[in-house]
Amino acid sequence: MNQRILPNNYLTLIAVSALSFICACVAHEAIGHGGMCLLVGVKIKLITTVYFRYTATNTPLVDAAGPSANLLAGFICLSFLKKKNLSQPLRLFLFYAMAFNLFWGSGYFIFSAITRSGDLYFVIRDLNMSPLGFWKIILGAAGIILYYLSIRIVSKYSLTGLPLIIPYLTAGITACVSVLFFRGEALHALHDAALESFGAGIGLVIIYFMRGRRNAEDKNKFIVERSAGWQAASLIITIIFILTMGIGMKFGN
Repeated sequence: MNQRILPNNYLTLIAVSALSFICACVAHEAIGHGGMCLLVGVKIKLITTVYFRYTATNTPLVDAAGPSANLLAGFICLSFLKKKNLSQPLRLFLFYAMAFNLFWGSGYFIFSAITRSGDLYFVIRDLNMSPLGFWKIILGAAGIILYYLSIRIVSKYSLTGLPLIIPYLTAGITACVSVLFFRGEALHALHDAALESFGAGIGLVIIYFMRGRRNAEDKNKFIVERSAGWQAASLIITIIFILTMGIGMKFGN
């Protein structure tokens, strides 16, 4: 039987993609925002897959830490991705984690520029940077440049025939399913989950139309190796992700 049509291959791809998105979400909310709160002595109130709340106000360092952590995580994944002798599932995980982190971090600049919300909008607001409209333009321009550079980086490491749409959909579904368990305003949380996954990750779709459609006709299509270990790990970690950050982790009163 031809290995490329085995369904287990797609299960491994989905498993790795879900883990990669979870990595980006944890980097943003828990490590970024949460870590900075611990560093500056601010008490955390709530951590979810889409919300982060804390007791203090006017703390631009905490607000900026989320997107910054994504960009840092993306470049850390890139540095490991350059190493040789990596197993295929690990290489795929690093590639997709790099993509989701870079797109989320850079996309936040654009989101904050076109809305009156978002971490980086709160930064310029709390720092009283005026005129506000000017700084929103700077944020937008920086975001477009960063997102373009992110696409260039991700595209460079996208192997011929490498699946792009399945990981994109997997990230979106993982994000949206996780908020269904949130004990709060579900529709608003679902909206934010779609933005941070389907919205931020649109770079994968752009790369697909730049390269993927041409590669789809390549006779030597990329074959994902089956890995029961990665499938099991992804299932366990995804369940933990939903039962913790999906439901919402509250601290204190």
